Amino acid sequence: MDGFTLVTRADEIPGWFSNEEADAIARACPPEGILVEIGTWMGRSTAMLAERLPNVRIFTVDSYPETAAARKYAQDGGHPTGDPAGHAAANLAAYPNVHRMLQNSIEAAKTWSGPCVPVDVLFVDGEHQREQIENELRAWRLYVPAGGWIFLHDGKNSGQWAAEVVPAAAAVLVPPEWERVPEAEAESLLAYRRRG
Repeated sequence: MDGFTLVTRADEIPGWFSNEEADAIARACPPEGILVEIGTWMGRSTAMLAERLPNVRIFTVDSYPETAAARKYAQDGGHPTGDPAGHAAANLAAYPNVHRMLQNSIEAAKTWSGPCVPVDVLFVDGEHQREQIENELRAWRLYVPAGGWIFLHDGKNSGQWAAEVVPAAAAVLVPPEWERVPEAEAESLLAYRRRG
């Protein structure tokens, strides 16, 4: 793609997602399941998951607003991103199982195909604001069947982001319908499974 450098290894794409976190999510996903990711940015986590889950359909949702996380990254000396959507398009072009949804995550949930297309794994890593996270969880949890998973990035060991993510998850993913599964977590990931 013109103006964008194609990264040949997923873990070389700029971002905050680790191999350990990718492995944890990959272990939870059925071999031919459906994974929805909220928050694409430059495509690091999407590509890492696509490499591990080549037979899983991955839908990654991002409307590319300027987020607090992106501003903090730039302030902390992170590399310039220019056009993260363009970088993501270049970085994800090699993965035929990745489907980009360039829209607001709440609007994307409204247009999802419902119970006919269950979401085996939902991975939330968008705007790290409590109200937004709660709204995303309320909108998308409806599509996660019994035995399905929700992972939230930056829920542990991530300071200010955990202060937003943890209470949002606790407010929406409540027992007895949802259970937190610490043994499925890695680094900053929180893991919840729908009982049933």
